[in-house]
Amino acid sequence: QDIKCLTIDHLQLIDYMMNKGSEYLNQLIQLDRLTNVSTKIHFGFNYPPSVSHLHLVVFCLPFRLDTIPNSFCTFPRWIPLHLALEDLKLNRKIDVGSERKDQQKHQQYYDECINEIEMLKQLNQI
Repeated sequence: QDIKCLTIDHLQLIDYMMNKGSEYLNQLIQLDRLTNVSTKIHFGFNYPPSVSHLHLVVFCLPFRLDTIPNSFCTFPRWIPLHLALEDLKLNRKIDVGSERKDQQKHQQYYDECINEIEMLKQLNQI
């Protein structure tokens, strides 16, 4: 299963996944006594997925770009959660890849993530 199986009926499941992911990430931050961590938590899906089960990707910055695969969080593979939820509410399904009608919004979100990483690099936090 992957995000193409999700429908408007799965909003409660997605909300649960988001809450659990946020809770877990915040526990890791506290356990590791991490500092200089962005308070902005990013949620989204990769399509096609890297593993063959439904999962929500959760992360916060900073992270070193050289430690992650090139395919992680890349446009158009990365579908931010807020755009996926918009799709479900408007179309009752999540558009993926070339099906996406909001390519500009999608690219803008990706660019904002990259700009945030670059800003943190300049502040020597990465």
